[in-house]
Amino acid sequence: MAEGHDVTIFEASEIGGVWANNYHGYGVQTPSSLYEFPDAPLPKGSDYTAGTKIKEYITDYATKHGVSQNIRLARVNAIIPKDTEQGYIVAFCPDGENAKSEDFDWVICATGVYWQGDKYIPDWDGSDQFKGDKIHACDFINQSQAKGN
Repeated sequence: MAEGHDVTIFEASEIGGVWANNYHGYGVQTPSSLYEFPDAPLPKGSDYTAGTKIKEYITDYATKHGVSQNIRLARVNAIIPKDTEQGYIVAFCPDGENAKSEDFDWVICATGVYWQGDKYIPDWDGSDQFKGDKIHACDFINQSQAKGN
């Protein structure tokens, strides 16, 4: 990258993380200045903008700065310190492939506060009688999912 480091980025879903796909009508709930890159301000009027626009913005920025080519779509399963030397072994699993591992000198975890890991859907009294689909809020991505239920 620009600073002379070889960088690998693991992304579990796609560029944009939670901005790539989320609940129906999701968007920025604060002023856009809290979400913009310092060298690429969002357009005027972007406060409280739709999440899909933020996803476009992040994707465009990653492409412009050559970050996209360093992204691997894979879920990291473990980060293991090496026993005999500095560095880490990162165990990961790309979609549809067997688990793999690679050595890295440094690891930075940047999962963010809205990481979409295991989704908790509680059981409640009478839930076994419910006939509809039980889904997590972040999987409610289209209003038509609520029709007829």
